[in-house]
Amino acid sequence: MREHNRACDRFDTRINQARKRLEDDLVQGSIAKYRRLVGDATRKNSAVAKASNEVERIVESITLLEREIVEHRRPADELNEDLQKYLGHRELQLAVKKTGYEVLRNGVSAQDLSEGECTAIALLYFLKSLQDRNFDLSRGVVVLDDPVSSLDSNALYLAFGFIRQRTQAAAQLFILTHNFTLFRNVKNWFHHMKGQRRTDVNRKPARFYMLECRFNGSQRSSILCPLDPLLEEYDSEYHYLFSRIYSEAHRTSVASLEENYILPNMARRLLEGFLAFRQPQIAGELWRKLEVIDFNQAAKFRILRFVHTFSHADSIGEPEHDPSLLAESRAVLRDILNFMEHLDADHFEAMVEITQGSVQNADSVQ
Repeated sequence: MREHNRACDRFDTRINQARKRLEDDLVQGSIAKYRRLVGDATRKNSAVAKASNEVERIVESITLLEREIVEHRRPADELNEDLQKYLGHRELQLAVKKTGYEVLRNGVSAQDLSEGECTAIALLYFLKSLQDRNFDLSRGVVVLDDPVSSLDSNALYLAFGFIRQRTQAAAQLFILTHNFTLFRNVKNWFHHMKGQRRTDVNRKPARFYMLECRFNGSQRSSILCPLDPLLEEYDSEYHYLFSRIYSEAHRTSVASLEENYILPNMARRLLEGFLAFRQPQIAGELWRKLEVIDFNQAAKFRILRFVHTFSHADSIGEPEHDPSLLAESRAVLRDILNFMEHLDADHFEAMVEITQGSVQNADSVQ
């Protein structure tokens, strides 16, 4: 009886123990599968996380590309507007192509662009690039090297307008040019800058310089020096040419033949400018204008021979094209000055006064 009662009292305990053993057996048999499934789940979660990161990266890339496409297309539209203003027509257009542009003429790929068209596109594209978000114009340095080559007068003025408008905010601007018209426009622009009239040159916002060729024996070099006062103070190239011819005619040091080579061309341009006003009724060659003027015939012949022979290159090895004749440059230049004084003494004296005053000013600055 007691045994039966004890067995009954421990029945629940035995049942629980049996269940625990069954549970342990089932767990023991499934633990390998469990571990495999946990590993699989970990790998899947890692793949999901990697895929999610890739999706985010692709979405960001798509957003960036869409923004760049918009930003790329907008400059193209703006450049086309600039080209239309610059050229006066819509014949040339820029079309977005991948990461760059294609130049179209009347809707098809443009061929054989002229030098002026190439210059216009290059200049406008460069000026547009100053607005790039990666370039801070207010802290940047902008250099324009002869930006108006191969442009006619109308295009040159338009180019200057774009340059002035797009570079106003530059921290520092360098403009290098061989073109006197552009130089004159830039000079007038800079002369009207606030503070440009200060007497202390170090406090002026704009400075003017020129490259001057120097000779040391057989060696030639260029130096950067202050701009000739005649070029800075006057708007006419004529003043500068007169100053150079006058200075060379009265030069006391010996000049090399190479130094003299530029003088015939300068003398020709000076004479053409002078006679354009003195003999406006006569068109054509320089000799036609000299022919009707009462002046020493031998001097006129020497002047014509000097400016024609050495300011043109019509042939090679002409007998009369003897470089040693350039040694006569100083004497011929004096003939030219005498000719100008003979024809218009008041004008000549005024030009001499201006020239000598500018030289004195230059010496005082140095």
